[in-house]
Amino acid sequence: MHTTAMNRTIATTIIILGTLLTTPGHAQTPPCTTAAAEQAVRVASEIVDRLGVKAAKQTITGQDARFRCGISTVKVISHRGVWVIDPEDPTNVGTKVSTLRDGAAINFMNSLIRQAIDKHGALGSYFVTDTENGKKINKALYYINVPKRRVVVYGGFIVD
Repeated sequence: MHTTAMNRTIATTIIILGTLLTTPGHAQTPPCTTAAAEQAVRVASEIVDRLGVKAAKQTITGQDARFRCGISTVKVISHRGVWVIDPEDPTNVGTKVSTLRDGAAINFMNSLIRQAIDKHGALGSYFVTDTENGKKINKALYYINVPKRRVVVYGGFIVD
């Protein structure tokens, strides 16, 4: 690995882990398993790949439990940094990462997209343990690039 690519990977990892650590845990919500969280992202990426973003949007934003794990659902963002599917907050669809007011969030999302593209379609993941109200909360982020559609499917989940 070239030094520049390795430095970018390390910086990306630090940004993503930092963001996960500051994400609220919603401790009152039962967590999902890591296998279920991973499967939600994999199934969504396969549907986006097969059907295209427009057709997949209706399936992913519906009540289909395959795309939900705990309180979270998978989301899809374009390589250009524009949300194209967000079941939790449909008002985000069409929003560019660069227009966010939080610099850490901008860095996080841009890093997530770069990291996914660098993995050439392989599933990526990050895990952190946070403490909320004295309880340990395990968090996982799964992401995968869908090169044919030029999007990244991802989800951040509370896992057991």
